Amino acid sequence: MKRPILLLLIIPILVIQSAIMTPSARGDDSTFVEKFLLDGQLGKGETELQARLKASPDNDQLMFELGTLQFLQSIEQLGQSLYEFAPRQQGGFNFLPFLRFPVPKNPNPKAVELQDIHQVLEKIDENLLKCEKTLANIDSPEVKIPLHLFKIHLDFDRNGKASDDEKLGPVFAQYMGGRRGRNLPETLVEETIVVFDRADVDWTRGYCCLPRAMANVGLAYDQTMMGDSDGHRIFERGVVKWDFL
Repeated sequence: MKRPILLLLIIPILVIQSAIMTPSARGDDSTFVEKFLLDGQLGKGETELQARLKASPDNDQLMFELGTLQFLQSIEQLGQSLYEFAPRQQGGFNFLPFLRFPVPKNPNPKAVELQDIHQVLEKIDENLLKCEKTLANIDSPEVKIPLHLFKIHLDFDRNGKASDDEKLGPVFAQYMGGRRGRNLPETLVEETIVVFDRADVDWTRGYCCLPRAMANVGLAYDQTMMGDSDGHRIFERGVVKWDFL
């Protein structure tokens, strides 16, 4: 359980059925979705892809790009929730899945109640189900998406800007034991391209079930007692039932 959220959300898109190449090895081809990922405009990218698919509903390449974007959106929205609520990184419950994902420090986190956590878990389930349903529409064996993976921006603080510490590169480096000040080598971030193909479609569909199942386990159990007594140990401003705590 040392690095559960990394295994849940980052490692799969880095190593499963993917080929890593440099620009010189693969030519200059690119995909429609990549510009939105690099600019941290995932919501806009989903809108654009949905519009294109409405005009061309049988385009499996666009469907693959949409499913990939939706998977990354699930990561972004989890990160936004964690930024908003600020789980404690020391002395709390940071060993729990979904709490250890590294996001920028929020100087003014919100108060957190148990119902807020339930909404986060419900959103994880909803987002990954949407991704799986999108990928289920793909039939073609020829789909392929080359991405500058480490340069993708996820807008954790919801400010609409793609800052350097919101790149997947620094996030990945921090989770693997470093800090945001010790990022991956610049050449690796700038030049590495991960190519996703048809095998990733099937793998990701199956993989979406794992974090969904974990979220649903959290929703299935009555956590009232933990919320009443330990919310302040889990989050910077966790609301508890008794003032003496």
